[in-house]
Amino acid sequence: MKNLFLLIGLMIAAIVANAQRSSVTPTPVLYIEFVMHNEADDLPAYNRSPLNYLPKRDSVKQFADSIRIKGAKLNFQSDWAFLDAVSKYDNGSVLANTNGKNIIKWMQEDNNNQIEIDCHTHQNTQNYTDVYYYHRHIGVTPSTNVGGFVYDTDLNPSMPGSDWTAMQIPLSGYSFGRDSIPVQFDVLWGGNSGISGSGGHDNPAAYFGMFHPTSLSNFFTNTSTNHLIAIGNGCENELSDTTHVEFALSKINTILNNIASGKYSKTGFYYTRIMMNVRDLNSSTIQKAAQLIAAIQPYTTLSSNRIQWKTITEAKNAWLLQYGGKAFEWACDSMAKVPGRTLREAGDVAGETEFIEAATSLNSVALYPNPCASTLLLAMESNEAISRLMLYSSTGQQMPVITTLSDNQLVLHVADYPTGIYFLNYYNNKGEKKSAVFTKRNE
Repeated sequence: MKNLFLLIGLMIAAIVANAQRSSVTPTPVLYIEFVMHNEADDLPAYNRSPLNYLPKRDSVKQFADSIRIKGAKLNFQSDWAFLDAVSKYDNGSVLANTNGKNIIKWMQEDNNNQIEIDCHTHQNTQNYTDVYYYHRHIGVTPSTNVGGFVYDTDLNPSMPGSDWTAMQIPLSGYSFGRDSIPVQFDVLWGGNSGISGSGGHDNPAAYFGMFHPTSLSNFFTNTSTNHLIAIGNGCENELSDTTHVEFALSKINTILNNIASGKYSKTGFYYTRIMMNVRDLNSSTIQKAAQLIAAIQPYTTLSSNRIQWKTITEAKNAWLLQYGGKAFEWACDSMAKVPGRTLREAGDVAGETEFIEAATSLNSVALYPNPCASTLLLAMESNEAISRLMLYSSTGQQMPVITTLSDNQLVLHVADYPTGIYFLNYYNNKGEKKSAVFTKRNE
């Protein structure tokens, strides 16, 4: 009898525990990847000379190798001129380091499905169906993702597909693909405003989520019967020669903290990307990307599972299968001034983590030398005193702080810290919060 009561008690405890677990809403995962463009007007023009194309081909190969080896994901989105160069110059001995395949075909077929190939065009002389058939001309069937578009304006009415709503049905080609079978595109990736910008990369619709947009004038309203799916590419994050890795990482950390703290909806779908361009590829930017991947990887472990690497199509499939295709849109805080758009405001949550808002803060401070090996100087204003200082690693671990004061400069002693990226926040005697990012290197 005593054993029976014990068994019943254990069963009740298990039921209660399961109920408690089921009542807890899990923190959403952040899907992330790199996206790389090349442009028809990049200079020097890829398709004018092998001397213009082949060095960039080598850089693309090195970058793709890094993506594959380090376990990241990439959507490679080509305009027609780069594809034309592949057709002209990607042959013979050039193919030796890509298994006898042109660079686009090699990326698609020989990289463990970590690289997805998309079309990209600004639809000045070629539309999306034209660029689709440029891919087919070099032996590649690209995805049906639209790699950039203008969401609120038709900037080129004579071009089929310049008004994205024309792609709700199969789109006929305008130039290169005009005599080919119309193509049905499925996903609108990203999006830029043409109301007060060029419709290029200068006025992005930075938002998270996926939904079926309605029209040019009512893009952010879901119409579930529409064919096209829009996927927001999150808060702007670009990696180039002038970008610090710490700055790019701080943006990702801010997204993670906004999700974890409840500032962003805990039932939402979140995808973001690190944007790059072929014209900027060199040994420096490739190394920066590798450093950023290494900093992100701790978040991708089974124990953390805060980030998953996914291509656009993989993210779409996750939205359909794991989120049931539920329409969701959430704007980045930085998009409050997008013309013609009403944003829902994400409210502040009490007790939000102090983990980094650095590098985007108006009150960022100078640290030097940066990177540093043992000591770091924080320049303070005259009559400024620190009331509270916090240091965090890139994985969110709060670090012990050892400081001394010298000539109105705070000296941080970091020799015992592991190498990596760190985030600093402090409050001064005026009640101001200031932030910074630094890299700890080996001696």
